[in-house]
Amino acid sequence: MKEKLDKKIKEFLNALDRFDEVLEPKNAIERDALIKRFEFTFDTGWKSLKNFLEVEYSQQEIQSPIQAFKAAFLVSVFNEDDVQKWTKMRDTRNQTAHEYEVQIAEEVAVLAKSMSETFHNLSKLFIK
Repeated sequence: MKEKLDKKIKEFLNALDRFDEVLEPKNAIERDALIKRFEFTFDTGWKSLKNFLEVEYSQQEIQSPIQAFKAAFLVSVFNEDDVQKWTKMRDTRNQTAHEYEVQIAEEVAVLAKSMSETFHNLSKLFIK
């Protein structure tokens, strides 16, 4: 289990580095790259959290991002604000993954820095 966790954390940190490269898109192509990188950073982030909770807190019933966020809250890894931020990012990720709307793309670009901060807060949990 620890090896799987280490692999997931590495994937998340690599995705986060890639996301941070495009935080300030200069055109629509870079904005679209930002959205895709946000999606895979979110996905690797919540899955890393899931694996972390399994290894460190024996949380074995986590099947979804929302369950991971709630479990993280219950063991005091997340506070209420963290749960709200990650839930909002999950909603945004679901929108961007299933449909393309310029308005949503622009919202992601505006929120990218705060999303990066939220991702970095999670990375601090893994890097000690």
